[in-house]
Amino acid sequence: MFHARLFSDPIGGPKYRADQWSSSKEDRPLVVQFCANDPDILLQAAKMVEDDCEAVDLNLGCPQHIAKKGRYGSFLQDDWELIHKLISTLDRELKVPVTAKI
Repeated sequence: MFHARLFSDPIGGPKYRADQWSSSKEDRPLVVQFCANDPDILLQAAKMVEDDCEAVDLNLGCPQHIAKKGRYGSFLQDDWELIHKLISTLDRELKVPVTAKI
C-alpha cells in the first residue's frame, strides 16, 4: 500500500517512489493500492502508475492508529460521501479498473 500524498508529492515523491515503487513484466497481474482522503491527490498518484498496472485499489480497511490519525483506511467509512468522490474520480479519469478493499 502506498500513501497517495507521499507518492505524488512534487518534492518528496520522487525519493518515496524510488525507495518504494518498482514494476516489472513478471509482476503481473499487478494491482496498486493507495490510501488517501483527497480525490485530487489520489488521482495524481494513480495516474503515475496506471500504465504499469492492471487496476488501482483504494484501501478502506486499514484499522491502524496511524490511519485514524491520517483519516484514511477504515476510518474513511465514517464519510461515505468522500468515499464516493474518491472512487468516482478514479473511475472517471483512469483507464484501468478501480477497486476498494473494505
